[in-house]
Amino acid sequence: GRVGPVRPDYLCFQSQARLITIDTQTGKRLWERHDIPPNCVSFGDEDQVYLWRTSEGTLQSLSAVDGRVLDDRSWEASVGDVLLQRGSLTWLAIREGKGVQNPATRIELHDARTGSMRWAQRVELDATPFVLDQDTIGLI
Repeated sequence: GRVGPVRPDYLCFQSQARLITIDTQTGKRLWERHDIPPNCVSFGDEDQVYLWRTSEGTLQSLSAVDGRVLDDRSWEASVGDVLLQRGSLTWLAIREGKGVQNPATRIELHDARTGSMRWAQRVELDATPFVLDQDTIGLI
């Protein structure tokens, strides 16, 4: 299975179609979901676990405490575009304009908690974005 998110108060792991959440202090199971598709990406912050159903293009927000659904919305992104995920934040590097005169890459920062895009920056196509550290995206 896959592990994540891992936070100070809880950790999640996927096993087949289940997402299991454990209290990191006691080791006891907090909650479990049985409806997780194999291509689901999970990430989270202190209060919420986010389930990104990549094939459906949806993002479900769950309470980290009890697993209840808080929100369910569209999340139109490609797994291949993800540069970094930290807490509720996801940085994407999206190639745009293939076959046009001035192709480029657009770097975006999305916040799963609010459902908003915090910022976007267009860079030349021959620039390659990379993660320098947990707070910095670089360009080569």
